[in-house]
Amino acid sequence: MKNFKKFIAVALAVFVSVFMLAVSAFASDTDSLVRMDDGTWNYMENGEHNTDYTGLVKYYDTYYYVENGVLDWSYTGPTEYNGTTYFVTNSTLDENYSSLVLVDGVWHYVENGVYSNDYSGLTLYYGTWYYVEDGVLNWDYTGLTLYYGTWYYVENGVLNWNYTGPTEHNGTTYFVTNSTLDENYSSLVLVDGVWHYVENGVYSNDYTGLTLYYGTWYYVEDGVLNWDYTGLTLYYGTYYYVENGVLNWNYTGPTEYNGTTYFVTNSTLDENYSSLVLVDGVWHYVENGVYSNDYTGLTLYYGTWYYVEDGVLNWEFLGLTDYYGTLYFVKDGVLDWDFSGFVSDDDENLFYVENGVVDRSLNGLYNYYGNNWCYLVDGVVDSSYNGLFNYYGTWYYLENGFLNWNYYGLTNYYGTYYGVEGGILDWNYSGALRYGTSLYYVRNGVFDSSFNGEAEYCTGKIYNFKDGVSVDYDGYVADAAQLVKLIVYCELNDDTKIEILSAQGLPDIGPYGGVAVTFSIKHNDGTEDYRTYIATKSYFETPKFLGVRENIGDGTLFVTERVSGDFETENSVGLTLDDVINYFNGINTCYALNVDKA
Repeated sequence: MKNFKKFIAVALAVFVSVFMLAVSAFASDTDSLVRMDDGTWNYMENGEHNTDYTGLVKYYDTYYYVENGVLDWSYTGPTEYNGTTYFVTNSTLDENYSSLVLVDGVWHYVENGVYSNDYSGLTLYYGTWYYVEDGVLNWDYTGLTLYYGTWYYVENGVLNWNYTGPTEHNGTTYFVTNSTLDENYSSLVLVDGVWHYVENGVYSNDYTGLTLYYGTWYYVEDGVLNWDYTGLTLYYGTYYYVENGVLNWNYTGPTEYNGTTYFVTNSTLDENYSSLVLVDGVWHYVENGVYSNDYTGLTLYYGTWYYVEDGVLNWEFLGLTDYYGTLYFVKDGVLDWDFSGFVSDDDENLFYVENGVVDRSLNGLYNYYGNNWCYLVDGVVDSSYNGLFNYYGTWYYLENGFLNWNYYGLTNYYGTYYGVEGGILDWNYSGALRYGTSLYYVRNGVFDSSFNGEAEYCTGKIYNFKDGVSVDYDGYVADAAQLVKLIVYCELNDDTKIEILSAQGLPDIGPYGGVAVTFSIKHNDGTEDYRTYIATKSYFETPKFLGVRENIGDGTLFVTERVSGDFETENSVGLTLDDVINYFNGINTCYALNVDKA
């Protein structure tokens, strides 16, 4: 044991000698530290102990703190060196140390062993991040701070990893999650029961529109989720439907927006859609996504054209409608491509329809139905046309645009009067024909102003003519008398007595041109009634009448359109006596005829 101790002493002596030699060699003619025999380290300057010096001394790449020329291993604190303040721990400067140090109750930030008075930001100290401002831990600071490109939330000088919520910074409100600001986050955040919209980490109080949050789109108004809003909102050029603050992808129907009603499909407004939509069993017309309540016309819907009236599909419509300058025929609200024939419009103009479309290429005579013909101009009956028209070499008489097969009389055509028999200019006819209230003589279909003599009229009566005009024609009187005979033949038996009460000549226009005859009928059973007939101008076939009858039994008057035979009450309309009087007064009779009672 003694030998071991002796060995240790010798080895230590050798080590000290070598060390001192090295020190002496390092310290020679330099400023440095030298270990004294008592174990203290003295600062040597030019080979002498400098007891006035206090500060740092570099020794073998490490700086040590010397106070009054002696290394003070117990000193921990700041020290000045060459104008810079350093922090030493146990008199040793750690140039790799960057964190906090406590000096006189104040936490300072040291970076690489140097007091960093211009540093502001975070630093880690024993597992906790603290906020340093101008080199000193600021216990009063609450807010954001930037650290290596990321903003963190500091509360009372300490980074609070548990904090999630808003914070103010330079006049702007940010939202942090677990004390970290995500500048890429744009969506909703819940604060004190209210959902706020955050854009790129910033509270966006001026934002109004949609935002996606966990798979659901919500409506934000002025930066806050509005649970009360129902309507449209614009998002990246498209309008969407929001219901109670949530975009409802399942909704299809109308919605109001700024005083206008729109139609959305699956919550999306198609501003290019113009057609029909079904709402509560009613088909509405939408134009460019907007309910068009003033639109009347056609619209295409899945290959079929429908008729819309005042914005609603009219299933009851029957007639013509204009669509971009072309007239189409609609039946039961649907364009009927299969229909060909004549259709009248609201103004009683008659158009010819070919496969659902008015054929504007038709001009001239066209078969109306049966043996009825009409005069077409650009596909519509020219109701203003009265006179002759040549069709394949034959001249026909047109009245109000229709061929009048029942017309017998003269017609003026470019200053010449021609005779028409049964609607056709008869070049072979010679005889008397009526024109207006006069009787004229026609030779070979043309009025003969040189004729003087006698000629028989169709009633069987002979009249005298001078210069082609009858001088003794008594107007409608003979016609009325003949008419009464026809009435008797058509409707009464030989035992029934008829008494003419009055006869009136009617204007030679329209369907009522002719005469009106009022007479009493005395039946064999003792009953008596009164009838008034308006006769058409045809006397060569069974006459057609519009009649009015007074039923003596109950005092009821009936008016009906009929050919012959008994009146059928079920096909009649009940009238008062005043109605009948007004009826005839409204005809604007040309003159009254005094007819002897028969």
